Amino acid sequence: TILKNWQRNALWLAGATLVLMVACVFLAVFAEQHLRAHRRTSQRLGQAERELRTIVDSLPALVAYWDNQLVNRMANIAHRQWLGLAPEDMVGRHVSEVTQTDRLLFTQPYLDAALAGETQVFEYDLVDADGALRHTLTTLIPDREEGEVKGLFLLVTDISARKTTEMALFEEKERFRVILESIKDGVITTDNQGRVRYVNPAAEAMTGWSLQEAREKNIEEVMLVESATGEDIGECPLQEVLSNRQDSRNKIELVLVSRAGERMHIENSAAPILNEQGQALGAVVVFHDSGPVRAMANKMIHLAQHDALTGLPNRRRLDLVGRQALLRAGSSGHKVAVLYLDLDGFKQVNDEHGHAVGDQLLVAITNRLSARLRSNDSLYRQGGDEFVVLMKRIDSYEDVERLAMRLIESCQTPVGVADQRFSITVSIGIGIYPDDALKLADLIQHADRGMYVAKGTGRNRYAWLSEKADTGDAAG
Repeated sequence: TILKNWQRNALWLAGATLVLMVACVFLAVFAEQHLRAHRRTSQRLGQAERELRTIVDSLPALVAYWDNQLVNRMANIAHRQWLGLAPEDMVGRHVSEVTQTDRLLFTQPYLDAALAGETQVFEYDLVDADGALRHTLTTLIPDREEGEVKGLFLLVTDISARKTTEMALFEEKERFRVILESIKDGVITTDNQGRVRYVNPAAEAMTGWSLQEAREKNIEEVMLVESATGEDIGECPLQEVLSNRQDSRNKIELVLVSRAGERMHIENSAAPILNEQGQALGAVVVFHDSGPVRAMANKMIHLAQHDALTGLPNRRRLDLVGRQALLRAGSSGHKVAVLYLDLDGFKQVNDEHGHAVGDQLLVAITNRLSARLRSNDSLYRQGGDEFVVLMKRIDSYEDVERLAMRLIESCQTPVGVADQRFSITVSIGIGIYPDDALKLADLIQHADRGMYVAKGTGRNRYAWLSEKADTGDAAG
């Protein structure tokens, strides 16, 4: 019995030992596999960390991680390049140990907000290790784990180039703004749908619309225009530019109707605003009040066609009006008369009493002569003491004689000038269209010869120059 029990125990012990040995073998194999897997994982993690470090160190920006106590756990190599701080020397140090006091005071509120779970973005100007000023953009991103902020990621990028560009654009924009607000021309810009984007002060004054009121309104509502000639202008000039994407070829004269209903003659030109691809972004119209220009042009024309002393139209004006009168007479078949006047005795007064007295005398006589004309007659100063009267239409020769007599009678009374009285008479020669000449210059010359006949036969009279008078016979 004892032997049997021993044998039984020996078999059980042997079996248990075998099982234990097999288990140990399996455990050893499993441990080896696990160790190899861990080693491979560690290698992969190490490789990933090295790759990540390479990537982070290659970034042209400051990259760091700070825990919730603001102790540094990681910093890239840019800290050495920018701030002269070695990344390995930063790890384990508090932010106050590696940050200048003034910069820390500026960033502390942003750090606190980031640790409270809010992403922060702000700009800051710093001086780097080489003494260069860098405009930077800082981003602080909270690192959350199960709702708790464990730390924060920091990213600082250099935006100096962008800032320089922005500043240049701002300065350029400001320069143009000052120019646009200073010029007297009205300027309005629109988008590609013709909605107003900008109105300068001059345009505000002329249209009656402020920038705030005009913005987003259609250009036709803000800049209401009519044709200067009363014709239909059709499509708005600016809309035409938007459609064609081409500048308006010439300055267009229109009538601008302001918000208050006031009308103003303007000259305007428009051009599209295109992007680099040639697509229309909008348009700009520039316009100015042409009234002063028109007034100045009319004044210059008036000065060119009128005598400065007497205010009478001069020979240039006579040439223009006379030609038109002859054309109308030729079409309708009526007659035109030209009276050539010369003041008798004026030269003597001018020589003895001076040009100032002579000028006053001319003005006084001019007023007398003008007062005797018919409503359709015109008096012109030919030069010196010579004048021409143009009778645009006569029904009979008696009309001419009656006017000639009235002109002579107007000078019978002495003229008071400069506390003196002067007796000045007038001699008149007459030419009739188409009897005496068909061209204005010939008609004036014919009347001029008649005036000399009047002077030669005693002055203070008028004379008709007939065909026989050309050979020396005259009737007066």
